[in-house]
Amino acid sequence: MFIPRQVEMKKIQTIASLLCFASMAFLAGCGIGSPKSTTVGGTVTGLSGTSSVVLTNGSVMLPIHTDGSFHFDTESNAHYNITVNAHPDGQTCVVTNGSGYTPTSGASVTNVTVVCSASVRVGGSVSGLVSAATVVLQNNGGDDITISADGTFTFPVPVANAAAYSVTVKTQPTGETCTIVNATGVADTSNAAAANNVTVTCVGHTVSGTISGLSTGLSVVLQNNGGSNLTVSANGAFSFPGTLANGTAFAVTVLTQPVGQTCSVTNATGTIDTSNVTTSNNVIVTCV
Repeated sequence: MFIPRQVEMKKIQTIASLLCFASMAFLAGCGIGSPKSTTVGGTVTGLSGTSSVVLTNGSVMLPIHTDGSFHFDTESNAHYNITVNAHPDGQTCVVTNGSGYTPTSGASVTNVTVVCSASVRVGGSVSGLVSAATVVLQNNGGDDITISADGTFTFPVPVANAAAYSVTVKTQPTGETCTIVNATGVADTSNAAAANNVTVTCVGHTVSGTISGLSTGLSVVLQNNGGSNLTVSANGAFSFPGTLANGTAFAVTVLTQPVGQTCSVTNATGTIDTSNVTTSNNVIVTCV
């Protein structure tokens, strides 16, 4: 049977159109195709004062100054993770429903909530930190602050009213041990000063002891770990300069004997132990 060429071409075009339409429908049904523009957001409540909360979604920052709705521009089927980049002064903001994927349909996400409430910043003072040393403090197991000099400090993340705080030493300074007083408590906006009374005291560990039997006018030169020298010219207590870190070994020897005498060392070796400083402070030098 003869089919005119014009009719045959028309059939081919029709079949191609149907295949193309079916292909597009399949891709759309599977969520494959060009992403649609959409938004993700919700509401902010509880803001007070003049400062703002800064939210982030990926690399995009959004300052919010007043209660109300907010949104980030994004695409369909895109991951979002909305977090607080900066809390307003005197407040802590908590994000709920902040992470997920936008619908493939292009519908907007509107159920993210940000609730801000009164808060307290935890802080205090550090003393006894030697030059060039640093101590790393941590609040509630995550808010770290590095301190390099004596003085006051304040943790960057505020603590919500009625929430607990717990300050610990994450990293001790080299050659020193820092202890904390008033480390724990509960944030109280009616008494914010209480949370700013954390006291950190750093103490170095020295090697020391006593010397006896040294004749008047004579001196003996002691040495610790082959390098730290100390000249002693009178009986009584002595202490090597500088401090040693916890767990460091020490070894005291006589570098130079006094003229006409011989000095010997008892309890000359050991390890610095912060839980038992007697070990490193009980070196006995006897001269005869």
